[in-house]
Amino acid sequence: MTSLQKVYDAFLVKMLEDEWVEWEEEEVNEDLYNLLEGALAWFKFPRKSLEHDTENFFEDLDNEEI
Repeated sequence: MTSLQKVYDAFLVKMLEDEWVEWEEEEVNEDLYNLLEGALAWFKFPRKSLEHDTENFFEDLDNEEI
């Protein structure tokens, strides 16, 4: 399993500004989850399943999927 946090961390290192500085942690996590859901729709023909719950993907993802 791959945690959603691992995917979020990979995304956040590419951000130039942190718009979430003054947000509550719960709000940040909700926003990141919504961004993830939107991005998954654009991932064509993944080699691994991108099924997940609110904390983890059900498979171990490679760097390509992350």
